[in-house]
Amino acid sequence: MKKTLKIIGIILSVILAIMIIIPMLFKGEIEELIKEETNKRVNATIDFKDIGLNLFTNFPNLSLSINELSIVNAKPFEGDTLLSAKSLGATIDLMSLITSEKIKIKSVSFDKPHLLMFVLKEGIANYSIMKESAEVVKDAAEAIKDTTESSFNIALESYSMNNGMIAFIDKRKDMIVALKNVNHHGSGEFSQDDFIIYTKTTVDELTYEYGGVKYLNRVNSDLNMELHANIPSFKFTLNNNQLRLNNLFLKFDGSIAMPDEDLDL
Repeated sequence: MKKTLKIIGIILSVILAIMIIIPMLFKGEIEELIKEETNKRVNATIDFKDIGLNLFTNFPNLSLSINELSIVNAKPFEGDTLLSAKSLGATIDLMSLITSEKIKIKSVSFDKPHLLMFVLKEGIANYSIMKESAEVVKDAAEAIKDTTESSFNIALESYSMNNGMIAFIDKRKDMIVALKNVNHHGSGEFSQDDFIIYTKTTVDELTYEYGGVKYLNRVNSDLNMELHANIPSFKFTLNNNQLRLNNLFLKFDGSIAMPDEDLDL
């Protein structure tokens, strides 16, 4: 019995050592490959400082991070930064990578993202960066087909955004939406067809302008939302929701569904 346990221990140690050493040895090559393959598929430049991999901070979970991420637009928004972030991180159940058909992601976090979305009067948007070539569409279709036909899937438990800055400017509608210091957290069983999402959002300053009229100006706000999602019927039901705009408190409920081409409210 002791000999068997010793052999198991040695095998696990070797596997763990390999998982630690290989990413370290080929880190540079892996990072360059990711950048190269990602940039082939977008009309923009995606870059990051490095990729972090940690097996010990949240063991037996694996911590993965992409640090100092940026997406810089091409023409006609050449040089403008669509997105920048201090880090994009994920914590993954290590054993699900080895023994399970379902990858269990404990959490995904976005730290200090700055997002600027812009739409010109002609309708051109700076966030429409995916290439629409036949080759890319074919690759995407094949990837979806492979995923659908296999038993491979992903379970996500929670996600968060910390200290985010978001702005949306639409020249067609003369509309501006700006959010400063956004903190958002959501949790739920996202791998299911029918689940409830619990979210909490706080915004230090919310500004909304439409047609030259500023309806909200640097309003401090927060939102607690419980959303029941039924994916097969594409129906979303709001329960126990509260929105605060400065000292104005609003409660609301209802549902929205798209069973076919019609929209039910």
